[in-house]
Amino acid sequence: MALKTSKLFRRLLLLSNVLVIILLLLSAFSWLFRPDIWWFIAMMGMVFPILFVVAAVYTLLGLILKKRIGLISFVALLLCIPAILKSYGMRTGEIQTKKPTEYLRVLSWNVGLMNFSARDTLEAIEKNLILLKSIKESDADLLCFQEFLTSEIPDGHYNFMDSITRTMNYPHRYYNVDRKLANDFFSVGTLIMSRYPIKDSLKVAFDEPFPGSVSQVTVDVNGKLIDVFSTRLQSLNFNKNEYVIFDRLKKADLKAMDGSKGLIKKIKYAYQNRKKQISTVYDLMQSSSHPVLFAGDLNDLPNSYAYKRIKGDKKDLWLNKGWGFGRTFSKISPTLRIDYIFADKQFEAQGVKRLLTKGSDHYGLLGDFIIK
Repeated sequence: MALKTSKLFRRLLLLSNVLVIILLLLSAFSWLFRPDIWWFIAMMGMVFPILFVVAAVYTLLGLILKKRIGLISFVALLLCIPAILKSYGMRTGEIQTKKPTEYLRVLSWNVGLMNFSARDTLEAIEKNLILLKSIKESDADLLCFQEFLTSEIPDGHYNFMDSITRTMNYPHRYYNVDRKLANDFFSVGTLIMSRYPIKDSLKVAFDEPFPGSVSQVTVDVNGKLIDVFSTRLQSLNFNKNEYVIFDRLKKADLKAMDGSKGLIKKIKYAYQNRKKQISTVYDLMQSSSHPVLFAGDLNDLPNSYAYKRIKGDKKDLWLNKGWGFGRTFSKISPTLRIDYIFADKQFEAQGVKRLLTKGSDHYGLLGDFIIK
């Protein structure tokens, strides 16, 4: 009886190990698959770090038990090294408190509708004060905000755009409105503000029903023209109840998958719509005649199709100067780096910093560059 139990255990261990290896390799190489067709493989990319750790445990068990599967698991881990190198920064480039005059400092931040959905007005005010304080202290030359909400009434109490312009010295701006809220009192879109002159601007809208677009501005930085692109791709749009599912999964709660049908449906919808948006951003950047700087929210991880396509041969600021996973989204998992700054080879990265505040569910990404 004991012998049969032992054999059953080994077979289950073997089968589960094989399954983990397959899922790990799919998640590590999800960037090879078009998300509109292979959305379920794209979804696997979201759990790559977790699968890597599980596979490492299986590898250790296999080697201890002196089973060949341990070596197979080890080979799978080696094949995943490129995905790890894209996910984990291994350099340290600190942002100096006082910005050297020759540096171009860029801040990219999904500001989460300026806390429009906060529980009450007092909470919204408190969080927005944190946001505005962090923006001012960043001393950035270029601000690229996604999901920026503002009233456009001149001198209005909720005109955050005018407030930043007046109090933080950003004389040049391009505001790309995507939609209206609260009976058209608020507008929402992508805002690019600059201390350097903006010579040209362009908006390219995404296909409906997603209310989004990509913004392009040409900025004159001391006689050097650069093209700055900013956007936010289709998000998964999880609600509070769906975030609870992830909290339960972390605790191995048996009720974790209650209501997961709607969650899977949202993931499928997001990936299928995101493919067209990726192509729009890629084509627009390819048509640029100046050095390109991209600052935006891809809503996807570094081993994704979106990352691979939009980054292209540009430098990833976090990998160039950051350390660790570089989480930019505060919910679900500590490994979610979904906001990026990419730059052409003419931009020499000098430092990077995350703005870890409670002002938004995203963290700001601050980078210093020298334009060669």
